[in-house]
Amino acid sequence: MADEPTSQSTTCSDPDIIDISISLVSGRSVILKVPSHEKAKRVKQLAAEEFGLVGEEMDLVLDDTTVEEDVKAHELSEALLKLVVLTPGLIALVNVHRVEVVSGSTLKPWTLLDYSQTTRRSPYHVRWNPAMPSQLAIQGRHLIWIHDFNSGEERWSRRFLRGGSEQVSFQWSTDGKKLILVDFRDVIVCDMEQETEIVLRQPADVMCASLNPDGCLLAIGTRHEIRFWEMEAGRQQLSFRTEPMTHLLWHASGEYLAGGDEDGTVSVISQNGQVQWELQQSGAARDLGLSDSVSCLSWSPVQCVLAFAAGLCTTFQVFDATRGQMAWKSPGLGPFQDITWNRDGTKLVVACSDQSVHLLHATRGEVLCSLELSGVVNSLTWST
Repeated sequence: MADEPTSQSTTCSDPDIIDISISLVSGRSVILKVPSHEKAKRVKQLAAEEFGLVGEEMDLVLDDTTVEEDVKAHELSEALLKLVVLTPGLIALVNVHRVEVVSGSTLKPWTLLDYSQTTRRSPYHVRWNPAMPSQLAIQGRHLIWIHDFNSGEERWSRRFLRGGSEQVSFQWSTDGKKLILVDFRDVIVCDMEQETEIVLRQPADVMCASLNPDGCLLAIGTRHEIRFWEMEAGRQQLSFRTEPMTHLLWHASGEYLAGGDEDGTVSVISQNGQVQWELQQSGAARDLGLSDSVSCLSWSPVQCVLAFAAGLCTTFQVFDATRGQMAWKSPGLGPFQDITWNRDGTKLVVACSDQSVHLLHATRGEVLCSLELSGVVNSLTWST
């Protein structure tokens, strides 16, 4: 049953003060007393304060339609409004021996996992389960484990040799049922539901791997080539020579595979292995010995737009793979450790080597808010 409305005061003699009834989806409600000339934007702020939701993204909704922020309060006096909290998701980041979780809209702290006094003392990289947002996979030194925030417990762990701070050595499948681990010459596919695993032994050390969204094609990057492996048939589909790849990542559509190599070149590759676009660092940088390997890359979940940075760069680039051209570049915030998008592709969050984290608008590139920490964040992930 919905909570009975509460009022900020019992009497009101000022005729310019009106009552506005606002409720949450859960049923909790409040009656605000506001000046009739105030705008809906201010009404929303007051309601957020009453419900303890300051800093979160939200909309006022009337009859399933979002109320524009410049609507005057007197137009809402006899309406039954709902305050809908938009789900910004949660950002998990590694900060020394801790995994901190912050709001995706404000970077305000939500909770943390402190591993400084445990056997899990070296968390290096984190990734949310794309299908079960309460589950966070954490890569440590020679160990990977899954923490479930609903139960507050660790639900799975596995030792592997390669784990370290250099780069992410695992990836979730899109359905959240599998973890793909890179362990020297082995690519290990761990099935969480069946509690089984498949080991794919390669002829050379594996640098990175990425499973495409439908779970059928696994891209494996070694020191000399990229190999496409058909998961159901259990066989290699094709291979082609490349520079040593440090990063591979399929786009959500499965149309493009992005790769970053040790020389700082970013390639956008089709399913048939053809390089569609190749983005190289400037010839001047190469001549001066300033070129550097790719430190991070991340696809937008809704557009064929790729954000990436090299290890020494002070800006990250955003490339439109549909048009084949750069869309924009960030302000000079870097060098960058990691980068990721929110669920609807409207924002990015980046971790910098100066111990800061920045939330940016995904088309204008402006910094929306920042977080200063006491240690370098080398990995972050935004929940879906």
